[in-house]
Amino acid sequence: MTRRSDPCGAAAMSCPAVPGMRYRLDVIAPSVLDVVQSAGGWLFDKRMAGWDVTVAVYEPGDFRPLQILGVDALELTSVPLQEGPSPQNLAVAAGLLHSDELARRSVFQAFEDGLAEVTVWGEPWPEELHRRNGQVRRRISSAACVFKSHALAAAHGRPMAAVAGVEIFQCGTVGGAVALRPELGRQVANGRL
Repeated sequence: MTRRSDPCGAAAMSCPAVPGMRYRLDVIAPSVLDVVQSAGGWLFDKRMAGWDVTVAVYEPGDFRPLQILGVDALELTSVPLQEGPSPQNLAVAAGLLHSDELARRSVFQAFEDGLAEVTVWGEPWPEELHRRNGQVRRRISSAACVFKSHALAAAHGRPMAAVAGVEIFQCGTVGGAVALRPELGRQVANGRL
């Protein structure tokens, strides 16, 4: 199994050698435009490394920009998040962890199921998560820059200039009392704390 670095510096695996078994990255975003602007290059690079990448968005709209990046998309207002095993990586817009109960529950359920950390873009930082590092500037491939530029053009409906070769993320873990007591984590996820 080959190791590649993820936005937060932890080792992330490329596609496993077992046929039919692929690593999964789930992303929760407010809109297609938000996730393409904030993480489009990283998502493209993950997909090219053999990961299954699914982006769940709240705002209805055109999924063509995500199709350009090669990732699957679904609308959270009409389809529930995927059932089954937790993803090997989870990414979410920070604002959703403050404003949306489903996003909060999904993140804390993933931690309860064994996820080590979550990748976050944007502000404000969720109080329930402990920052693993400060901001992480993740360099994206040249191909990711090109595909992200085309995805942004599709999202905006007009040609876009070249995009920066860096995307900024932060990573968080559940620490302290929440990590030591799963029932406390469930209460945080359900908004009771």
